[in-house]
Amino acid sequence: KSEEYVRLKERVLLLERVILHTIGFELSIDHPYKFLVDAVQNMNKKRSIEGKDGQPLLKNPQMVQELAQNAMNFANDSMHTTLCLQYTANEIAMTCVYLSGKYSGIRPVGGKPWIELLGGISVEDLTTISIQILELVQPK
Repeated sequence: KSEEYVRLKERVLLLERVILHTIGFELSIDHPYKFLVDAVQNMNKKRSIEGKDGQPLLKNPQMVQELAQNAMNFANDSMHTTLCLQYTANEIAMTCVYLSGKYSGIRPVGGKPWIELLGGISVEDLTTISIQILELVQPK
């Protein structure tokens, strides 16, 4: 084995220990899926979201399914980033629901801002998480 190989191997092992120490040896993460499904169901039950045509989504289960599926897709994409180390699963889930709503043309009833429906996420966090996910999925 070359000296270069041994040096690189030792460097990788050192950095691996630094990363493990940084994350407190916490190797399990909460996934956003349950949170986003619950959020979509709650918004739909409370009739707080509507389709492009202004009709409540209760009358269009296909659009509810589309909203949930697109949110799942964004959540899957978020797993290719470090978001799960920076934000809670709930914050990521709310952002995925927001992005899905924008993508699907679904909006809050009565012109309310999305942030009022998303339960506890700040505008700054919503923006930062959205940017990281969109940077990943945009065509190169």
